[in-house]
Amino acid sequence: MHNHPTPKFSIITVTYNDEAVPEETIQSVISQNYHHGEYIRVDGASKDGTPSIIDSYRDRITRIVREPDKGLIHRMY
Repeated sequence: MHNHPTPKFSIITVTYNDEAVPEETIQSVISQNYHHGEYIRVDGASKDGTPSIIDSYRDRITRIVREPDKGLIHRMY
């Protein structure tokens, strides 16, 4: 018998001032049945309600990065 390691994955979501969508996205990610992954949220220091929505799921998000950036592409790197 071969002992194969369990595959792991990361889901990374980047956002900025997008309070209409984060909750739907977060709920979709945390509702998955596969539990060998991590969920990382990268927020470009949103100034709307996005940070409080993300914070309300803090216990289900592996890592939250919140810092000013130079736009979407910068947020991805």
